[in-house]
Amino acid sequence: MKQVSNITKLLNKIRQKTKRPAGFVVLLCFFSSELLFSSEALVEGKKLLGENKAADAIPLLYDAVSTESPDSHVKLYLGVAYCQIGKYTDAEQWLLNGKETSTVDKHLYLYNLGNVYFLQKRFEEAETAYTEALAVYNNYSPAVLNRANTYMHRKNHAAALEDYKLYLNLAPASPQKQDIQRLILLLVEEEYIRQVNRMQQKTRDLAGGAAAGGATGAGAAGAYSAGSGNSSGLGSSEYNGAGVGSGNGNGTGSGGNAGYNSHNTGGGQTGGGSGENSNGGNGAGGSGNAGRGV
Repeated sequence: MKQVSNITKLLNKIRQKTKRPAGFVVLLCFFSSELLFSSEALVEGKKLLGENKAADAIPLLYDAVSTESPDSHVKLYLGVAYCQIGKYTDAEQWLLNGKETSTVDKHLYLYNLGNVYFLQKRFEEAETAYTEALAVYNNYSPAVLNRANTYMHRKNHAAALEDYKLYLNLAPASPQKQDIQRLILLLVEEEYIRQVNRMQQKTRDLAGGAAAGGATGAGAAGAYSAGSGNSSGLGSSEYNGAGVGSGNGNGTGSGGNAGYNSHNTGGGQTGGGSGENSNGGNGAGGSGNAGRGV
């Protein structure tokens, strides 16, 4: 339980550093030096967005997207802005629209779609979006990290472990490096414990199977069980594992073939131990009635 608690704490710590607003500021810095702004509205809107003033940025970004030749990233900015203020439906619409119309940086639309889904706890869709982003740009480390976090929420710890390792290879100078390394160690330990438990369970299953086989053999070998008076004795049966032998005297009911001989009852099979399922000569009660198998 302590190990699970430690993993949860580290995961929450990593999530806090990768979701809004800091994660989006890093995202914007990723390509800011390459953009040629199409309008002053876009310049100011992007500036406000970078300062985490999404609500102030949105009207300016609307002005920018309404121009004759809007910048190819303005829909991305609008999606990020709406995500920052928690309007996930609007964010999703702008990002989906931009993904379909943009000819550049499609992985950024997909990555931010993943963030929108993640923040809504739509983890399966988030995983798909991050994976699609990596299909476009397979070394995009933020998508690797957030997909690892998504795997954790989906209890796919083995896949999360591989993505955390990959992320540190792609971003060795990450400020979250120590937290992720500790998380990796915990996941490795957890996987080791899981494998040991699986091996122990397999050993128990094999031992149980061997015991069951021995019991079956012993059942076949046990041929008789005694019944006194009108009581019944349990014995093993060749066909259904248990037979019931009963006698009116001190007879001994045969259980070994009880299932097979269950109809051999009646006077013709009784007397002096001659019954198929009875032996009547052991006591003073006269002959035993035929034992009946179940």
